[in-house]
Amino acid sequence: MTDAVPQAIAELEIDDERYHRCETCHTTIDIPLDLYLRLDSGIFQNGREVRLVDLNEDWWVGVYWCLLGRLAKAICVDWCVSVKFESMGDDREFEKSVIVTTEPCERCWNYRFRGEDLGIEVTDDECADVYRIVVVLSARDKCTRKPVGITGFCDLGLVEFYSGLTDN
Repeated sequence: MTDAVPQAIAELEIDDERYHRCETCHTTIDIPLDLYLRLDSGIFQNGREVRLVDLNEDWWVGVYWCLLGRLAKAICVDWCVSVKFESMGDDREFEKSVIVTTEPCERCWNYRFRGEDLGIEVTDDECADVYRIVVVLSARDKCTRKPVGITGFCDLGLVEFYSGLTDN
């Protein structure tokens, strides 16, 4: 049976007689605190970024991110990736989230939310609906799934969605 991890190193009591508290020991962490999160995202259809989406064709929200800097090699987390939609003009809001499990030594990742999985419906048959879209990225502890303080937001702005509109 193991004890809970102490809240601070000062609380750590080592009962094993093989160890003694060294009053003259010193430690150093010689890592520059350069840690950077790069986050890019967009809405894509037919291989290009768009602001007007035809729901009758394949489309997706693409998210690409990297953890950079010398300290990045010491960070081992999973990522919660969310895309949030807020309809302009009515109270429809929804989101889709996934946990992206990472492997050690990876520094860059990507995820694609497929449009057909997001459930957008156009309510105006004559025109189109507009949504504000925000991507949220949050690093999560691999054991507890709690946020570890590395977060990014990407406001994709307003995007117009239409379905079944034809030239008359």
